[in-house]
Amino acid sequence: MEVYAIKVTLLATRPPVWRRVLVHRDITLRKLHKTLQTVKGWTNSHLHQFVFQSQKYSDPKHGPEAGIIDENRTRLGDVICTPGTRLLYEYDFGDGWQHELLLEKVLLGDESFRQICVAGERNCPPEDCVIKWRYESQSEVMWSLPDSGLPATQFSVNLVRGKVFRSEILTEPLANVTVVWVTSILKCC
Repeated sequence: MEVYAIKVTLLATRPPVWRRVLVHRDITLRKLHKTLQTVKGWTNSHLHQFVFQSQKYSDPKHGPEAGIIDENRTRLGDVICTPGTRLLYEYDFGDGWQHELLLEKVLLGDESFRQICVAGERNCPPEDCVIKWRYESQSEVMWSLPDSGLPATQFSVNLVRGKVFRSEILTEPLANVTVVWVTSILKCC
């Protein structure tokens, strides 16, 4: 069975927020969305879509937009299959989180393979923060209100929406991942 090594990068972040996941080639885009929500530490609270070569893939139950292909019936390997190919994943159209999904390698797995996040750096922004941001260092963030015309204010991040938020700490699901057999495969990557 083919296994895809995909690097998922949250665009417009410096330093970049990214994850590397290994998934079945035959995973549906819907299941891939759920996987991305887990490794990003998000709660699947907003609409999303995948875009490849101007074609949009999403869940049709969220609105009958013309030209949308059903993500529940579309497999990742039917959209991208060559290393170096990129797919756009957009989440929360209000906040506008865009991710580049880069197919890094196609690996071979056996029937015991289970999808897994094998690497990543920096925490994702919290849900519903409604502001554009970029990392300045591991403990400071540059915040600016969209379209406010006001200069951004830099400060140490202690609490966001009542939770401790530190950019250097990966999301809990990723931090608890134990990599066993995957480490030997990644040496070739």
